[in-house]
Amino acid sequence: MSHECSLTCACGATAWTIKNKDKGRHIMCFCADCQTFPRHLGREAKFLKDGGTQIFQTLPTNVEITKGAENVGLLRLSPKGLFRWYATCCNTPMANTLPNDKLPFCGMILPQGDDQCGPVKSYVNTKAAKTPMRDKGMFGAVVTLVARGFGARIRGKTQPSPFFDSAGTARAEATVLTLDQRNAARP
Repeated sequence: MSHECSLTCACGATAWTIKNKDKGRHIMCFCADCQTFPRHLGREAKFLKDGGTQIFQTLPTNVEITKGAENVGLLRLSPKGLFRWYATCCNTPMANTLPNDKLPFCGMILPQGDDQCGPVKSYVNTKAAKTPMRDKGMFGAVVTLVARGFGARIRGKTQPSPFFDSAGTARAEATVLTLDQRNAARP
């Protein structure tokens, strides 16, 4: 049984691997921002299910860009929003990170129905779901994210990162959506 998840963009020019799927948590997030990101990129059909986005929460050191690193772009939905990484070659969503590497974390975005990283364990921010459901596993999602990030920081395991260089600088310049652009992609 493989412990890796291999993913690619829609056109195949960019590929990445989650090296150890045992070191993360598979969640489904229904928040407006997680819906807005793929909608803005024109990829909602492949990445949204009932308004939810599948995300595998892990550490950046657990992710490797295996092809097309020059295609990795950065978007923010607002000037203070999360960093949202995507393949610029075909606008495929890839990941969410915090705006710096002080708390190492990445939420790798998976196509709907992708089960390479195991079953979904948490359903969060479900008030914005298209079908009625309740949050499940929110506490576990938050605790494991924080514990994993602080543990990596304490052990000095924040590099290598496909998103930040060794000085903590983002590997791409962020494009910030205007309010009109963001509102046009809102659910």
